[in-house]
Amino acid sequence: MTIQQSIKAESAAEEAIRKAKTIGQLERLAGIETNADRALFWLQFVRLKNRASKAGKEELKRMIRSRYAGQAASRPRSMLVAPSLQAVSAHWGDDRS
Repeated sequence: MTIQQSIKAESAAEEAIRKAKTIGQLERLAGIETNADRALFWLQFVRLKNRASKAGKEELKRMIRSRYAGQAASRPRSMLVAPSLQAVSAHWGDDRS
């Protein structure tokens, strides 16, 4: 992918993210289409309590940017789901106190 193509993909991804009005629209843009995929995705954030929604939305946006850049196309579908719970907890903090 050339730099110009990369910039176009990034711009298209940001525009799609900006136009999405609901979490469901973000989920579809990220490739999460079934209820099973949706449950699997959001279960990874359950321990984050009050920060789960923000962390989930940020991960959806990352997944959308990745898809528009063409990076997700080469990964298996199971890898389109968020990173491991350990990685998410490390980034956002673990509320298990």
